[in-house]
Amino acid sequence: MAKMQANTYICANKVSELEYVPETYSAAIYLNNVNAKKWKQSIEDELRAHEENKTWSLIEKPKGVQLIDCKWVFRIKDDPSGPVFKARLCAKGCGQKRGIDYTEVYFPTVRYDSIRVLLSEAVQHGLEISQFDVKTAFLYGDVKEDLHMKPSEGLTVE
Repeated sequence: MAKMQANTYICANKVSELEYVPETYSAAIYLNNVNAKKWKQSIEDELRAHEENKTWSLIEKPKGVQLIDCKWVFRIKDDPSGPVFKARLCAKGCGQKRGIDYTEVYFPTVRYDSIRVLLSEAVQHGLEISQFDVKTAFLYGDVKEDLHMKPSEGLTVE
């Protein structure tokens, strides 16, 4: 084993360029980001999902309407096949502070008691269990109000 010199230090928390998660759209797209292509693809995937699910329609701003700001939130998820780059467009995100108002994107989740009951039933009846991730599950929620959001960075508005 090599002997360390007196002035040698180990930095255990250094984040490599491959693990860098951008804070802004421009950091993901324009800066010297080694994963810029992957972030661009995740942004395109998110915008395509909104378009396919008819989440919004582009309209002229109605008079007297307060527009909601939005912000891109980026995350790298671990997957057995390798890292997955996720981009989510969050309404009102510009008023939130990372680490204070959010650290993760929240979704309604099932209670652990319910999972235990389902697993128990599956075992008792010899059923096969499989897991999957629905990428756009959050787009299926119903909103009763009209919301007017500013177009996001990365969205071409003509």
